[in-house]
Amino acid sequence: MLRSLVGSEMCIRDRVSEASIEDKHFSVHALESRLVIGPGETRRILTTEFLADSPDMLYQTKLQLVTNASVLTIPVHCYHGRLTFSLPAPLRGAKARAHDGSIECRDGSIECRDAEHTSKILDFGVIGVKEVRAGSFNLTNPNPVTIDLKFDPTQERTGGAQSISVDLDSVWDHTPQMRLDNRSWDRGGKLRELSLGPGQSALFTLKVMSTQQHKWEGGLFFTTQHETFEIRAKYQSVLGSIQFLDQPIEFGPSFPGAKLVQPLVVKSSCDQPLTVVGVSSSDSRISPILTKHVLHPNTPMQVGHLVFDAGQVEHELNYLGQLLPDRSATEDEPEEMSGNGEDLNRMDLVVWERRQRLWEQIQGSGSEKITASIVLDTDVVMGSSLNLVARLMHPSVVRTAAPHSTAAPHSTTAAPHSTAAAPHSTSFGLTQVGSTAQRSVAVYNPSDLPVHMQLIQLDPNSSLIPLLDRLGAGSISDSGSAFELSPSALQGRLIPAHTSATLGPVLFKPSALETAHTTLFVKNNLTILDTVTAIGEGGSGYFEFKPSDSEEYVDTLSWELNQSHFAAHLSKHSRAELVRDPDSVPELGAGLVFERRFWAVNRGNLALTVEGMEVD
Repeated sequence: MLRSLVGSEMCIRDRVSEASIEDKHFSVHALESRLVIGPGETRRILTTEFLADSPDMLYQTKLQLVTNASVLTIPVHCYHGRLTFSLPAPLRGAKARAHDGSIECRDGSIECRDAEHTSKILDFGVIGVKEVRAGSFNLTNPNPVTIDLKFDPTQERTGGAQSISVDLDSVWDHTPQMRLDNRSWDRGGKLRELSLGPGQSALFTLKVMSTQQHKWEGGLFFTTQHETFEIRAKYQSVLGSIQFLDQPIEFGPSFPGAKLVQPLVVKSSCDQPLTVVGVSSSDSRISPILTKHVLHPNTPMQVGHLVFDAGQVEHELNYLGQLLPDRSATEDEPEEMSGNGEDLNRMDLVVWERRQRLWEQIQGSGSEKITASIVLDTDVVMGSSLNLVARLMHPSVVRTAAPHSTAAPHSTTAAPHSTAAAPHSTSFGLTQVGSTAQRSVAVYNPSDLPVHMQLIQLDPNSSLIPLLDRLGAGSISDSGSAFELSPSALQGRLIPAHTSATLGPVLFKPSALETAHTTLFVKNNLTILDTVTAIGEGGSGYFEFKPSDSEEYVDTLSWELNQSHFAAHLSKHSRAELVRDPDSVPELGAGLVFERRFWAVNRGNLALTVEGMEVD
């Protein structure tokens, strides 16, 4: 029963003509009809009765008084003063639940779980010995007044058969939702205290750990100014563990666009089958995929596989992403990158540069080396961890490489394609001046998707050359005019995943006996640009004679016989005859032979074949 006293502060007399409450649980009695309240006067005007039909009372309504001057609204509350209990989420691998009934609040705002008339149990189910299992619960104040909560920390246990502790994680105000300071929870004192205002919730974490195989059930008591209630917990602990057959698991180098896969094999030493209830990874780039959920005792089992996908990062950390700059910073540049089969444009180089700088930052910070772990939880043993090692790399499409032994998503740990070798080059060797030599550029698609590749040759006067020079992407020499790209090389082709191919042909047309070189580009939608150095040398054979008695080279083989050659021959023979017969006359011999040696020399840089020889 509630008696209402009403006072008037107005300068006129108030006459109360009507009083009403909409809620059927309230009624108005003893209203003095035509009651007049003078200025500054306080009078008892009515009696309000409340019919309690439940111990979980939580009502909010309004009392309206109608006077000759105004309509007065008076808030009316009726509350039980208890805290409500709820679980924010099920416990991992356990049958966590609150054993209570759902009671609808009279204001329709929340679902109440009363602390006095319901039992609150955190059922951790079966856990492993020496495993720490944690469960969270909420205590909420639905009352319109502040509730003071107290907890005696001497209830916590350490050592012995089990360890039990309770921690306050945070305090929340739900209207609007905001996190509040929880420093009032004195962890160092003998008594921990916390004040919960109207509508506020406190999130607690209860941790249990068993040191031996047994069953246990117990509770912790909390006290308010209106009640003492118990939060209970129970578990059954068993001996056993989870072992990973490969520890750690190592992935080969990879990059965004190429996935690597490793099998996940585990063995349970528990005496009963276990059910895998969850598996998580500390790195978003390595994802566990489960294919089996039941582990049989003492049997190695492949329960799934691990996928290393280097592209599963934030956009700004993907060093093979588009990384387009802000439009305001590139008003004079094309807004889009060029498409397949199109010429190289400035935006291609801008994005390529941003990629290179990001990759240099990753290397400089050592972030290309990845160490991570996965945690596997079962309904008994939780928190089994496996270490993982992986590495990032920057791919290249130039240079052939062995493809994966199996296609994604079942790729092996072999490196998709490395860039550790020297700069790529295509050599034409010596080529006859005036002729044309052809070569193709060997390429390889190391990604899991088709990649379009085409050859690009820039004119030395192209507006892109200064930007290329600044980026160190290669040099375009004047001798590059000796090289040409065929129409098929310019058009390009679509290379399937993990496939080797050739682009071209590239034509070399030397016009002089000199070395020529230039930089060609393999434009593609994976790395944007890869450079290829084309090298060739113009050559020709040059046949000349060199007499054995001269250092001069001659084009014509000639030999003049004059009188001196014969005189020397006659003088030689005459002296021989006079020795034998002083009266004889010298004569030319029938076998007169003159001899002179000439060397045939190839003074060019290409081989010559002598096919015949004749003397006029």
